[in-house]
This record gives sequence, structure tokens and C-alpha cells, in this order.
Amino acid sequence: ICQFSDIMVCLGGSLFIENKDNERNHEYLSFFKNYKKPKYFVGCNIGPYQHETYLKQLAEDVFSSAVDVCFRDNASLRLYTSENSRVAQDVVFNLDISSYQIKTEKKVIISVIDCKEKEAQIGIDCKEEYERKIVEIIQYYIHRGYVIELMSFCKLEKDESAIASILNRLSPVEKKHVGVYLYEGNIEQALSEIATCEMIVGTRFHANIIGILFNKKILPISYNLKTKNTLNDLGYHGEMVDIKQIKNFDIERLSNISQPNLNINEIKKNAEKQFFMLDQILVKR
Repeated sequence: ICQFSDIMVCLGGSLFIENKDNERNHEYLSFFKNYKKPKYFVGCNIGPYQHETYLKQLAEDVFSSAVDVCFRDNASLRLYTSENSRVAQDVVFNLDISSYQIKTEKKVIISVIDCKEKEAQIGIDCKEEYERKIVEIIQYYIHRGYVIELMSFCKLEKDESAIASILNRLSPVEKKHVGVYLYEGNIEQALSEIATCEMIVGTRFHANIIGILFNKKILPISYNLKTKNTLNDLGYHGEMVDIKQIKNFDIERLSNISQPNLNINEIKKNAEKQFFMLDQILVKR
């Protein structure tokens, strides 16, 4: 397909994670290196990575030959700072939410991950501690009259398996207060669900981004630095949980959570810059 294209546009977040398999890393990065036409990287971040050699190959074989590399966090920009690199807020902030009925029902959405699936990024096996704490959070809100919705963002990465495992830890009475939403590609439906909740407990990165976009209360659970780096860039100073330390999270801190109240208009304006360089070439065509 690439041989018939005029340019390559790579739009995605965690495009450059170092794999344990060095040969797989080399093949992946070589694919970009061998594509000789103009390349544009939109909305990506670097890492997690373990070795400087990976970062060096990424810079020399992929980024250096690109027309534009627009990261979504300053931490990545510091790892590759060049004339063709820059930063803007996550592309999801470009989403038009004007058609959604935003209201606050007594509902908490919890986005979960399968910790075994993300163990390489997390660095430790924390499945047991993570799921126990999610159960504690569920119980905390059930006792306060909330409806809970466990939300899967990615079937491929076994979010649905994590939901099933968490449900198995609940009593029959508790399960009556817990619903499940499995994302299967209907983005409008998923966003409509989020638009009506009061709070999001977000392990998935974009659960938190969408929560900010809708000005919902959020409790980010960070399983790699992309969440922390992005939220720091946004000026978010609320509660945040490092998944490696989740067993130490005091459940009573949930009472401290409030809406982020960030300047969403400025954030959206900044996010539009992700496409600035790409717009130049597309307009000319």
C-alpha cells in the first residue's frame, strides 16, 4: 500500500514503546526508515523504553527523516528536540462534544486494564493489588448510593477479562449496583455514557482525557508515565494513583476529588496544533 502513497501520516499515541524482542523493535523502526516519502507523526509519545540504543535508533532512523513530529507531551519532546519536532495537547481534545447531553447522574465509570497484559510497561505484577483496590472503590461508592459502570476500552488488550475478574470478587448484592459497558467501536454511544456520569476512575489514558473534556471528576490510575506526563502538562493537580503503589492508596481520599476545572478552551486550541504542519500540505493539494 505504501508504495502508492505520496506521504505517510502516523496518528497515534503510544507508537514507540520498546519491546523486549530487539528484532521486533528493529523491524518496526526499519519500516519507517525505509519509507522514503514525507512522513508526519501526529499525537505520539516516546516510551516506555529501557535502553538508550532504542532511543538513538528511533531518533536517527525514524524521526530525523520526518517532515514533522508532533508529540503529545513535553517529556517526549525533551527526548527528541529538533527543528522538526514540537508538542501540542492530545488529539482527542479536538473532539466536538456539543451534540452530547452532558449531565451529572449519580454514576461512576471505572475504566480498567488487565495488569498481566500491561506487566511489561508496569514493571511488576500488580494484578491482585489493583483488582482488590478497584473492588474497594466500587464498594465505597455503592455505600454512598452510586451506580457503578465498569468500562472496557480495548477488548484486544483484555479489558473485558479484567472486568470479569473484578466482578467475580463482588458479592451478589454488590453486583446489582454494577453495570458493564463493553466498547465495540460505537464511539458516540460510549461518549454518551461518559457524558452522564459524575466521575471517572481512569486506568486507560483516554478515559482521563475524555473526563477532562467533559469536565468530570477524575481519578487517574497511571500504569505508565504517559498519563502523569500529559496531566502535568495540562496543569492537573488533583488526585492521581501510581498503579505500582495502588495498595497504599487510602480509599478515604476519594472524598477529596473534584472537577479538574482546567481551561478547556485553551487546551482545545492547543490541540488543534497537532495538525498544523499536515494542514499545510493537504491544503496545497
